[in-house]
Amino acid sequence: MPTYRKKLIEVNIPLQAINIESAKDASLTHGHPSTLHRYWARRPLAACRAVIFASMVDDPSECKDEFPTEPEQNAERTRLHNLMKRLVIWKTCNDENLLAEARYEIAYSVARNNGENLTTFRTRFQNDPEAILQYLGDHCPPVYDPFCGGGSIPLEAQRLGLRARASDLNPLPVLLNKAMIELPPKFHNQKPVNPDADPMGMFTSTGRGKQRIPWKGTAGLADDIRYYGAWMREEAYKRIGHLYPKAQLPDGTSATVIAWLWARTIPCVNPACGLQMPLMKTFQLSTKEGNQYWTKPIVNRETNTISWMVQKHTDGVPKRGTVGRSGAYCFACGSSVKLSYVREQAKAGKMGKIMTAIIAEGYQRRLYISPTDQHIDASLSAEPTWKPRGRIPVKALGISLQNYGFTHWHQLYTERQLINLTTFSDLLKNVHHAIVLNGGDNVYASVICTYLAFVIGRIADSGCTSATWSSTWHKICHAFSLPALPMVWDFAETNLFSNSTRNWMSQVEWVAKVVERFPAGVNDGKAYQADASTTVYAMDAPVIVTDPPYYDNIGYADLSDFFYIWLRPLLRDTYPELFGSMMTPKDEEITASPRFEDPTQHFEELLGEVFLQMRRSCSTEFPTSIFYAYKQQQKEQDGKTSTGWETMLTAVVNAGFQIVSTWPMRTELVNRHRGIGSNALASSILLVVVQV
Repeated sequence: MPTYRKKLIEVNIPLQAINIESAKDASLTHGHPSTLHRYWARRPLAACRAVIFASMVDDPSECKDEFPTEPEQNAERTRLHNLMKRLVIWKTCNDENLLAEARYEIAYSVARNNGENLTTFRTRFQNDPEAILQYLGDHCPPVYDPFCGGGSIPLEAQRLGLRARASDLNPLPVLLNKAMIELPPKFHNQKPVNPDADPMGMFTSTGRGKQRIPWKGTAGLADDIRYYGAWMREEAYKRIGHLYPKAQLPDGTSATVIAWLWARTIPCVNPACGLQMPLMKTFQLSTKEGNQYWTKPIVNRETNTISWMVQKHTDGVPKRGTVGRSGAYCFACGSSVKLSYVREQAKAGKMGKIMTAIIAEGYQRRLYISPTDQHIDASLSAEPTWKPRGRIPVKALGISLQNYGFTHWHQLYTERQLINLTTFSDLLKNVHHAIVLNGGDNVYASVICTYLAFVIGRIADSGCTSATWSSTWHKICHAFSLPALPMVWDFAETNLFSNSTRNWMSQVEWVAKVVERFPAGVNDGKAYQADASTTVYAMDAPVIVTDPPYYDNIGYADLSDFFYIWLRPLLRDTYPELFGSMMTPKDEEITASPRFEDPTQHFEELLGEVFLQMRRSCSTEFPTSIFYAYKQQQKEQDGKTSTGWETMLTAVVNAGFQIVSTWPMRTELVNRHRGIGSNALASSILLVVVQV
């Protein structure tokens, strides 16, 4: 019978080092799993890796046969802490020697608890990483996250050599977790199938230049993603390249457009004016020193239309924005309107759009150009033959578009944006066929198409009318800079065929770099769709590490529909269990969404059921760890004031758990949704609990 020993997570962990590396997580870019596809409120990898390791490894104070005195226990704890400090660093997270050390420590604790002969264990396993990996697969319980979300916890469990299990009610995170922990190990060390790949191996950089080595890890997968992604780009340009003309420059040359800038319009309230008044937050195009530009509106009263002229800052001062939180004004006649008028006109179908500037590629700088009839006509000539189905929920957390007449998701795209998304989507079927012709089987073809579908999801994020132009950073900002979809007045339409911000091949590269950094040669991972309050895929008493939803902070299901409408037609034949419904499940979602009759009661009851399920299924040999970040906003009901924190603690205790330690973890962006100007935490509290 295994002996329960307290783990490091219950006694002492190097909290400062963990939090320092966790704070860096949000600034990590190429190769970071968060860039595979948009999802919200992901936990930092460093925090997850540290928590899982510390949950599996015995604290020395519980091993008095080996460390009988307090100084010896402290010395051993310091050794383990030093290992953790190295383990949480992103740059070394795939270091095979470091991971072998961490996996050995976990396996050693498992062997100790199982009463095995530790001398024999050391002799057999200390210098055999493959054998340790097999031992963990055979003797260690899996790590399970019933709210897998962006997949940080399952991925880090797998990186540490453990069997990873993930589930979620929402099909989007389930798909993401499949792509992270379930698919890559199946193609470990597999050669790419594309005809341009070198069958003798791949090239890797060394201190003495480049060296060719056999295809290793997930490099073959990444190479095929790049090849077939490039093929899609070329084929798409043949079909719709005429919709993306180049910009003509004053010297007679041409330049590739990066983006077209647009502003929404409504009729001026003044009958004597009758202008379609632009709604613009700013007229500024660039604030870069030496390359400062703004766009100037020019009214032609004979035709009662507006044209636009790009100006340097030396030519004048840009006008102030025409729309704000309380209302808007017409720059031509000065008439002001309340925001209610704007909403009224938008709902009546009278909101239009007008091109305000063109941004093109120059030599080491952006070129800012006035709109021309050629570019306006190219945009207006786009006539999509298909639009994704799906209605925007009438009531949804973080979505305010309904107030402006948006009823269906396809309304978030211009006609040209719809055509480029549908064109790339159509080409995905051709990719599947080409991979099979080149020697890949249907399963492998479906895997590559899954990753390329994420590329299409990424361009939906930056290729919609909720994407904006940053005059400071000189790039297109995607729609989900925050986990919300507010109304956007002036937006940027990207050119997927440029070589600059948000182009198609850059999106392919983001996905490929993530794939090639996935841990390879690891134990299996499984991701399922499941309701955490009723079903738990945890028949083998897993170690549960999870991050439950936070009351009303984010409407995961509603926001996921933005991507679901594009992914479902592409992947429903490959994953029929995930894409069988028209939209993501919402009735059972554990959030205090306004769509529920009593949001608070709905959330509290289901969260209580979740902890009961966890208590019934979790391991009795290891603690359960629960991340919980919560806005400490008090709500009064029936004369009682409670907080979400109290609600969560009550649910944990009522389920039969005992809280044995708590740790403040730096897991939240300080500028996250509803963080600025509110009393939201910039950290999570990690609760470590055991069964009573």
